[in-house]
Formats: sequence, structure tokens, C-alpha cells
Amino acid sequence: MKKNLLLLAMLAFTTLGFTACSSDDDEETNQDVVLTTPEYKNDAIKLRLDEAVEYDNDFDITELELTESGFYLIKLEKKRNVEVKATRAGLRDYKYLFDSFLRLEEGMYKLTGFGLVTIVPNGSKYTVTLSFNGKTITVTATRIIASITQSQKTTNLCRAWKVVSTRVKIDGESGFYQEDGCDLNSILSYIKQHADVSDNVQANQKVKRIIFSFNGTFTLRYDNQETDKATWKWVDASKGTISYTWDATDMGYTFVNGQAEVKIKPQGTPSQLLLYGTVKKSGSMKNITITINME
Repeated sequence: MKKNLLLLAMLAFTTLGFTACSSDDDEETNQDVVLTTPEYKNDAIKLRLDEAVEYDNDFDITELELTESGFYLIKLEKKRNVEVKATRAGLRDYKYLFDSFLRLEEGMYKLTGFGLVTIVPNGSKYTVTLSFNGKTITVTATRIIASITQSQKTTNLCRAWKVVSTRVKIDGESGFYQEDGCDLNSILSYIKQHADVSDNVQANQKVKRIIFSFNGTFTLRYDNQETDKATWKWVDASKGTISYTWDATDMGYTFVNGQAEVKIKPQGTPSQLLLYGTVKKSGSMKNITITINME
């Protein structure tokens, strides 16, 4: 799943840059684009609970995030006395609850599939009340602040993107691979046909949404209801370049380098996320670009 997140990111980044093939296109995408402001822009927040809250017999709640686009993520970490099972990507001791939320009133939210959450500023801390599974627990929390400058470019990027299509281009190859959506299995299969790659993908990994947040998080949501998350920051906002780092060191693929480019287009035209990297074939290194078109 962790490697899936990186591949998704690669795919997303590639799509964003797919149209950057001519000076005319560069001139168009460098213009100031203003997209509609996400409904929950002012509610976006990421909190680390000062004390873990028991979710069930196996997991504790340790983090809570609300995104501009109206989706929440709750990080569940394995309790110390619970055996951590090996996954395809390695040992994974956490997972995420993910769904939509609704603001009932200032500071109070209804989280679909979870319950009610109240967030109240308390000096340098926050008081968080969680009501779920028939119980109500109040704890203090610390806000996790990302070093991302607020701007129109940031507002444009920070939203939930629906994946439209994906294109993979390997330098030196006469053709390219393109598909509707973003099926990591078929994409990796194409790459393996043209390069010496040992990476594997968990079965049935199709990226449904890519979510960027001012909280500094970059989330991939799959058709199978699984979720992966990374952190992101601008490298050069004027050029649309960003860097990203997965939640764990074993996430991602060997042929992507952790940097990408986003090209935001006017409403009604798919924006693009371009992921860059290199692959080896017959001893030679070749550049690879994965472009994900999003709307």
C-alpha cells in the first residue's frame, strides 16, 4: 500500500504536467488561475492527540485531520501489546479511517462512519472531544503546522481531485501507455515491459482520489477503500514544483524521486500532476514521466 501511494503520486504528478509540451502551453499554465475556494478551507487542521485514545481492542487514535475538501483522516496506531503483522510493503503498525465530514456549528463536526468531534482552541493547545462507539472522551491536542505559504496557488492545489486518466512516458521508447483512471497494476506492468524494475503492487490498486491539504498532507484514496498518505511542500510555487515524503520509509517506488510538478488549469479543464523518475534498461538510465489528469 505504501508503494502504491508513491506510484499514485507519480501518476498524479505526471498528469498535471502532460500538456507542458510547447511554449504556448507553458504560457497558458503560468497565468494566474483562480479556482473556486474549497468549502472547508478555514476548517482544515491536523492535530496530534497528547494522549492516545482507545478506538478498539487493537488500535488507538493518535491523530485527527480535517481537510479543505470535506474529508477527514483519523490515524489508528496498533497498541503495543498487539502483534504487528507483515504486509506486502513491510511491517505496518497503523491505518487510517477516511470519509467525509459535515460542520454542524463552529468547532463541531459530524464525521461519517465515526461520530462527533468538537475542536476548541485552548491557549497553545486544542481541546478535542471525541464521541464514537457509545462513548465520549476529551483530550488535549497539539496542532501540526506545515511550512506551506498560503497563496492562490496553494488554495488551487489543496482540494480533493478525482483521477480522470494517466499517461506513462519512458524516454527512448517510441510509444507511451495511457488509460482512463489510474490502475497501479496495469501501469507497473507497462513499466516492467520496458525497464528492469523489481517493484510490486498489491492487487486491485486503483487510485480514485488524490487529496492535497494546507495541513501539508498528500492523500491517495483507492477503489478498495484503502488510504495512503504522505507529506508535501512547495519547492518552487511559481513553477508548480513540489516535494513529497511518504509516512514510512518503505513507501514508494524505486523509479520515482520524490519530486513532482503540478499544472493547475481553469475550471472545466483537467489539471495535471507529473511525477518524475528514472528507470534502468540494459544498463542505461532513462527518464520516466507519469502524468495524471485530475478534475
